[in-house]
Amino acid sequence: IGGADDLIELINNKEFDAILGDSYVTLSESGKINWYPPLEKDAANPKLLQIATMKNTWYPHWPWYTFQWVMYSNMIRYISILHIIFMVVALTLLQTEYYSAGNVILWILTFDLIMFTILGPSPWSFTGTASYYFLWKIRGNATSTIPYKLVYTIYITKVLSYLLKESNQPPDSINVNSISRFLCFATGNSVLLAVFRF
Repeated sequence: IGGADDLIELINNKEFDAILGDSYVTLSESGKINWYPPLEKDAANPKLLQIATMKNTWYPHWPWYTFQWVMYSNMIRYISILHIIFMVVALTLLQTEYYSAGNVILWILTFDLIMFTILGPSPWSFTGTASYYFLWKIRGNATSTIPYKLVYTIYITKVLSYLLKESNQPPDSINVNSISRFLCFATGNSVLLAVFRF
């Protein structure tokens, strides 16, 4: 039937009892259990403005256009993969002295991180929106955004500090050692987020 939020929706709509009352489940030709038909149809249409549902939590369930406290667990994995790509490309450009191109990539990444942190992954962050759109069907269960927003705040602080200082220096005086070390660290951390979600 999908993730925990789908289960909550079925219970709220009083459909769960009907599913439990079925005497059998249907199998596809590949031998896999078929989706519950209404949810399969729903899963085919990404909902970029839908906030994941969590019960019995201390934080509020605010609408999509405000600070988002909750997201889908697998989305942080997909977003992290995109962040890894941005950071590796930026690091490569900086190390090969294509400073302007590397800085543009870092500005894009920083904007994405800021939007995720202040508001939420979708529809504000383009990595979040892309993840929601293309991978909605395997979005996972609901989880808190707070640990990830704290991590991204560290990313923003370090990268923005570099962009506002070193990137304005003449090309022959730019020192990318500090930001390169941080990008290596952040890439490693994002790999952990992509694999283990921590």
